[in-house]
Amino acid sequence: MKKNVWWFATFMIIVMIAVLVVNKKQEKLHVGDIVEEVQLPTLDGQIWKVEETRGKVTVLNFFATWCEPCEEELPELEAFYKQYKQANIFIISKGEPKSWVQQFVHKHQTSLPFLLDVDEKISKRFQIVGQPETVILDRHGVIREKIVGPVTKETLIEKVEAIQ
Repeated sequence: MKKNVWWFATFMIIVMIAVLVVNKKQEKLHVGDIVEEVQLPTLDGQIWKVEETRGKVTVLNFFATWCEPCEEELPELEAFYKQYKQANIFIISKGEPKSWVQQFVHKHQTSLPFLLDVDEKISKRFQIVGQPETVILDRHGVIREKIVGPVTKETLIEKVEAIQ
């Protein structure tokens, strides 16, 4: 009987440690946090990793294809992407299938790089509740800014240059 209790207690401790490790990876991210272990698929099937963006400021714009303000914001994001090469920008589709995003990209003839957060795990880590929302990471991967609502090219340039 004592042996069974000891094994059960050991098992429970191992389960608790495993839960803590898994939850640590899924911690909510806040301004000032370093972003690590974030990866998402691209529309062409590649895997994008946030660590690959180090050394350059990175703009992450969370959007949905049905979101009217997102659609209105798109030309501003496109202009930033084409004209401002000092920073990365990625558009993250929040909770939508690849086919919807592909149709959106085709309809708008955009050249922006889109990432797919189909299960919204990344959106939840960044605490994205609406769309559009924009997160700006410095060159070391630290969250420096979170903007709720649409942004303009000028706003993005201003924010990026302030943290360069």
